[in-house]
This record gives sequence, C-alpha cells and structure tokens, in this order.
Amino acid sequence: MQNKLLGVVLCGGLSTRMGEDKGMLKVKEEERWAERMHDLLSRVAPTVLSINATQLNIYREFFNAEQLVLDLPIASINGPLRGLLSIHDNYPEFDLFTLPCDMINFDEKALNIIFEVYKSDKKHEVIAPLVEGYLQPLATIYRARGLERIKAWVENESLKNRSMMHVLRRMNTIEVPYDASFHYAFKNFNHPGDI
Repeated sequence: MQNKLLGVVLCGGLSTRMGEDKGMLKVKEEERWAERMHDLLSRVAPTVLSINATQLNIYREFFNAEQLVLDLPIASINGPLRGLLSIHDNYPEFDLFTLPCDMINFDEKALNIIFEVYKSDKKHEVIAPLVEGYLQPLATIYRARGLERIKAWVENESLKNRSMMHVLRRMNTIEVPYDASFHYAFKNFNHPGDI
C-alpha cells in the first residue's frame, strides 16, 4: 500500500531569539507566517501544524482544531524531532512533508523540486534538500517507514545525538540538490533584525 502525504508546518519552537511566536508574525497585513506556510504545503497535501501546549489557545483563533497537533511529552526529545515524532504518532501511515514556520521565502518553485523527487523515488526514507553543501532537515519529506525507525531509536535509547542533521545522516536519505539561486528559499528568520 502506498503511503499518503501529509504537510506539517513546524510551529512548536520557543522563538526565544525572535522574542515572540514566529508563527503568529505577519508577512503582510493579514497573513501570518504559519498561515503562509500552511497554504503553501496545502497545494500538495492536507496540512497540519505542529505546536506546543502553550500555543493552543492562540492557534485555535486562526486554525481548526483538527489542523493542530500538540507535541507529545517525550521527556528525552526536544525541538523539531519532538514535533516530527508527535505528528507521526497521530498519523503513523503518512509520509510527512515538513516546513518550519520561519522559512517564509520558501515558495512553490522550491516546493515542487522536492515534491517531484518524492513522487518518483520510492526507495529512500528521507528526501532532503541540499543547498550550497548543506542538508536542510526541516524542509524535508520523511517517509512513514523512516519515522518508525526514528521512533524505535528513541524508544531503545540508541539515538544519542538528537540533532535533525544527525538523524538525516543515519537514515537512507536522498539529497536533492538546489542550485545557489534557491538560497533565498531556505533562509530562516530567527531574529527581529532578519525581517
């Protein structure tokens, strides 16, 4: 059986460097960062948002309850990996196309490159962009079978390094090269001065 694809906007970070919830920042007068990324991913798959419990009330004002998935209390895991595993726990049969809420220049052109590789490649667990020599672990497609492996590593405590980059290197990952003209699409906006 072929797995289905689910888009995931990663919004559950603490946004400490920005000083406020990045997903709720506005791109334009009415469009919030989380809304922009949700709309983009929704062009290729049904899409949910990964959030932490402190964000629930504010995100309910802009999204339906079924679009919001709370981070699980996985004691040994933090950051994007917690969000990824929480979504997988709720949707174990889905491959996940993740985008962080602060990669607001990511566009349909950049999205279609990785999506086309996903549609044609069936053997890899992860489809990850490679931009100027660096893998992009948050703008990536994770197949359900690969997420099951990550979950097993966490459960049997064999994943000592919990960084997303380390996870990509441990998995059967295909690197999707993006030329330098796509540098704009992979910029993270972390500080107020970045905007």
